Amino acid sequence: DLRLTAAWAAIDDERKFAVQPVEALLRARLLALPEVDSSLARALLVGRSQAALELVLHLTKACVLRDHTLGYQELMNCIEALFKVSVAARSTSLAVVPPTAATTAALAAAESHMGLVEQARKLGAASITSNRPAAVIPGKATGRGRGW
Repeated sequence: DLRLTAAWAAIDDERKFAVQPVEALLRARLLALPEVDSSLARALLVGRSQAALELVLHLTKACVLRDHTLGYQELMNCIEALFKVSVAARSTSLAVVPPTAATTAALAAAESHMGLVEQARKLGAASITSNRPAAVIPGKATGRGRGW
């Protein structure tokens, strides 16, 4: 529903990224995925929103990797934004010498997030290749006609 998506996008409050309501709306396909994807990516890259981060992490774990109700391609922008934010956080954490407990925790979280993105990428690549038609080898019988 485009009106619901437009209303959601217009909300200027961190609560618009509340995990359970947004997940339910996405699973029911009541929000347009491209708009949600780009909004989450912007919130991660520009706003550094903690609520958006938590939502992207949850959607990636629950909907993409566990339940397969959403695909990597549908959330690619926000998943890739998660990767960029995680790489930056990792670099920042590694720059602190000597490491503190906080930087060590931030480094572990960043690496965990990067691993999650890699899993989603692999699943996305697997779903693309599994949907490709089988290659036809010239000179091989295809089951149709004479096979040449």
